[in-house]
Amino acid sequence: MKNLLIENTEIRNQKHEMIAEGTCDLQPNKNDIVVFVQKQNYCALNIEIWFDNMQGFYRWNCDIINL
Repeated sequence: MKNLLIENTEIRNQKHEMIAEGTCDLQPNKNDIVVFVQKQNYCALNIEIWFDNMQGFYRWNCDIINL
């Protein structure tokens, strides 16, 4: 969980675009992202995680809804 940092995360919470995305050095699992997003007062849905070969770190994104 220390791998997911708010400074490496973007949360877009407008009505037409409710998503969160971020980067991290170590591969997160979906549960880590769920807990991290909940701490920001959102629920994470449709989580995707992948390794960015060009940049050399993991990326993740998800849809969000307000808690």
